[in-house]
Amino acid sequence: MEGESNTFNLHSISYHSSVGKGNNAIFCFLPLIKKQEEGIQDFMDTLKREVLSERVRLVKPSGIRKFFDIINTMPDVISLGVGEPDFVTPAHIREAGIRSIQLGHTRYTSNYGILELREEIAALLQRRYGLNYDPRTEILVTVGVSEGVDLSMRTIIDPGDEVISLDPGYVAYEADIIFAGGVPQ
Repeated sequence: MEGESNTFNLHSISYHSSVGKGNNAIFCFLPLIKKQEEGIQDFMDTLKREVLSERVRLVKPSGIRKFFDIINTMPDVISLGVGEPDFVTPAHIREAGIRSIQLGHTRYTSNYGILELREEIAALLQRRYGLNYDPRTEILVTVGVSEGVDLSMRTIIDPGDEVISLDPGYVAYEADIIFAGGVPQ
C-alpha cells in the first residue's frame, strides 16, 4: 500500500509505521504490537529481542553515556565525558557554517569527504610530519573519531576474529569489535 501510514500510541510512547516506495525500494517499518497490560518494559524487551540483531543485543550500554546523562542534570558541572569542549563553538566557525549554507553547500559530498579538505589534510601531514598521502585515495574524512574507529575496525576484522580489547579503554572499542563480527578478548 504505497503511501500508507499509521501512527499509534502505547503507554505514552508513539510509534509510526509506513509503507512506501522510493528509489525502486520498498521501505516498511512494522512495530511489534503487544497488549498494553504486559507493560512497557516487557514490550521493549520483546521489541529488542525480535527486531535488533544479535550483534547489537551483545553490546552493553555505555557507562560514559549514562554518566553524561547524569552530569547534564547537575548545574555548574563541566562534563568532558563524550569529548565535548566546555565552551561554545567560536563565532568565526559558526559564521563559516552559516555562510556555507547560504552559498548552497547543502548537498552530500563524496563518501571520502570534500577533496579540497582532503588535500589540505595531506598538506598538513606533509608539513608537520613529513608524511605523504594521496588525498584522492588514502585520506577519508569522517564526522568524528567514533565513526573513524568503527570504519577502521569493520575494515580489518573478519567475523569470528578474536580481538584484544584493553580495559580501561575507549568505551566504543568493544562495541565496534562486536559490530564488525569480532570477539572481544
